[in-house]
Amino acid sequence: MKTKYPSMLGALAILMLVASLVVPANLATPEPVDAEVCWWTTVGTPGVRGKRDVLRFSEIIDWAVNGNTMIAAVAENATPWVSFLRASFNGGMTWTGTRQTHLVATPGWQAGDDVYWMAMAPDDSMVWAVAVGNVTAGVPLNINKVFYTDNGGASFTTTAFQTAGAVGNISCIDISMDYGGVRDIAVGTRTGLAAGGGQVWVVKSSGFGTWTNQGLPAIIGGADVLDLKFSPTYVGDACIA
Repeated sequence: MKTKYPSMLGALAILMLVASLVVPANLATPEPVDAEVCWWTTVGTPGVRGKRDVLRFSEIIDWAVNGNTMIAAVAENATPWVSFLRASFNGGMTWTGTRQTHLVATPGWQAGDDVYWMAMAPDDSMVWAVAVGNVTAGVPLNINKVFYTDNGGASFTTTAFQTAGAVGNISCIDISMDYGGVRDIAVGTRTGLAAGGGQVWVVKSSGFGTWTNQGLPAIIGGADVLDLKFSPTYVGDACIA
């Protein structure tokens, strides 16, 4: 059926086509990225001026985070060099040194011990493991102690790692998730020698009976261990990476 207005419809179609090809004089201003989606901010860590419960002019050696709970090994720029345990339970807004006091009071801690490496359980922010070493003038670095807490540092227990016969110094540490009421703690060691010789040792948190050398495969047996992690599904696969 023919329309009564063919010329009018044709003109309208041509006008719409031309309009679609015209580039606007002023392009739309792009919107900024949503600040809540991609946002960085400064967290007040040990060393912030004005906070009497932390160390000024310090450096963070290692730290662990789970939710709002944060722990850090903080080195003070002093002579002799010393490092401490600092903890925050409000996402880094404030820090406390009382956990260091509790750690020092634990049997097995010795004068001159310093805090180096630490880990926090993935399923409980109150469960920590802390690796400690002692530096004495003229004696090589000796990081060979592990302390454990399941109450957020209110008290600590020694795991007697220093009697396990490990080679080298502790260079990394991790804690597994809970399985059947117990957890495993793993540490890696390094010798710092050209020949390497690092090891991986594991102990159960129930009584801390015996640390077990995992026996690295020969293909990597000459290497130092710089980092390790329990598998997220460790309960089922018993894997450490």
